Amino acid sequence: MTTSPRCFGAGGDPGGSVFLKAGATALDPAALRTIVPVGDVPYYRFAPDKGNQGQGGADASIISNLASGRECRDNTPVLIRRQHTHPNPLRARDDGKLTVLVGTDSGFEALTVLVYDEIKVHLEPVP
Repeated sequence: MTTSPRCFGAGGDPGGSVFLKAGATALDPAALRTIVPVGDVPYYRFAPDKGNQGQGGADASIISNLASGRECRDNTPVLIRRQHTHPNPLRARDDGKLTVLVGTDSGFEALTVLVYDEIKVHLEPVP
């Protein structure tokens, strides 16, 4: 569900406060999260630098928010296409592999349903 960037929702706008991000990291997929105990509860912390909500980080930058321009109560699914060039050079692991990151970082505190129907990645060597 994506909407106009001026809708109200729990913690933020259901479209304008949900940020699509992409990038890559040299971390192996198994190392993408660490467990941080808070009292008796284990929380997962995302290891790559993705920034926070509306700010990008070194490993993942913002493509856009998910606002579609539709009216706030229009829950009809909509196809949104985005293109993005990550601004920071990334270094692969010694074996030449990278872990590609694509996801959302949200200030909206309720359910967001997304279907990624296609993701293409183009890599260029950095001198």
